[in-house]
Amino acid sequence: MNPGKSRYSVWLVAFLIALLAIPLLVYSHQIVLAKFMGIGVAVTLVIVLRIWLYRLKTGSVQRYGFTTNDLYELGLLVPAYNRLSPVTQKHFQHRIGLIMGSLTVENPDDFAAEMPVTQLAILGACMAFMRLEAPNNVQWIIREETVKIEGQRITGSIAEVEAFNQGIEPEALEQRLAL
Repeated sequence: MNPGKSRYSVWLVAFLIALLAIPLLVYSHQIVLAKFMGIGVAVTLVIVLRIWLYRLKTGSVQRYGFTTNDLYELGLLVPAYNRLSPVTQKHFQHRIGLIMGSLTVENPDDFAAEMPVTQLAILGACMAFMRLEAPNNVQWIIREETVKIEGQRITGSIAEVEAFNQGIEPEALEQRLAL
């Protein structure tokens, strides 16, 4: 267990003992002490829950939620997607959505002025999914050059990334999904 993490089982036992002690204190006519213990438990619970929720939110990853139009575009941009089983399609959508949630597309020379941002994100996410070992916070810089991959950065043209995605086979997607 990490030393920075709270041990919630210890907290639960402490709260359980404190909550069980309140009726015993009331029964033994120590009302003031029971009130202080009840207020202390409530305040401590609020503080601990806020800390827990903060830690929960900071570790979460945003996932892009596909609309029906996005799924249609996904099928056009990656034809192998349409030949997958419905269950495998859902897994692929989830993985691509996670990559799209952290993907950055840079278009410094306005090469993609006519293409919608969602299509660019789908293209970049699919390329990252197939070519990177652990795609996380991927950056795609659109330039008129051959595709180069350095760490989490993809540099290359839209045409080459589109051609790569058009050539993906369903078996390759299934193997990458490890199904």
